[in-house]
Amino acid sequence: MARDRLTSILVPVDDSEGASRAAHFAGKLAADLGVELQLIHVFRRDAGDSFATQYLGTNEKKSDHMGVDVFAELEHKKSRGIFKQAKKQLDRLTGLKIKEVLLQGDAAAAILDYAGKQKSPLIVVGRRGKSELSELLMGSVSQELVHEAECPVTVVN
Repeated sequence: MARDRLTSILVPVDDSEGASRAAHFAGKLAADLGVELQLIHVFRRDAGDSFATQYLGTNEKKSDHMGVDVFAELEHKKSRGIFKQAKKQLDRLTGLKIKEVLLQGDAAAAILDYAGKQKSPLIVVGRRGKSELSELLMGSVSQELVHEAECPVTVVN
């Protein structure tokens, strides 16, 4: 990677403030360098019945009766909102090529897998505001990306 020219910037987005800051930083960098910006959102597939409760306020009893089609539509609806929110950080940038990428699975693993298939990417990720105890017990996506990625990773505070 050291000698390869950067071809794209990958920025994982969700509805957090950290992701918004990362999208803004990554967008400015992508515009300055003339590279593609890829907004990435990851859905956990093991969320099961709690998915509807977490994302749309559906009660657990109703989510028991939802089929795969309903969850796919919920994923699509939520991702549209997240991508729209991230793009608000990029409104003033001109000439920026943006690609939306929706992945499924464990966030860090999905991002690492996707990044590994790209040619010379840079990952720009927001730092979550987890408590020190939570980070010690569970770690964070940004920490895992920094330690496991085979490409450069920038963490935005």
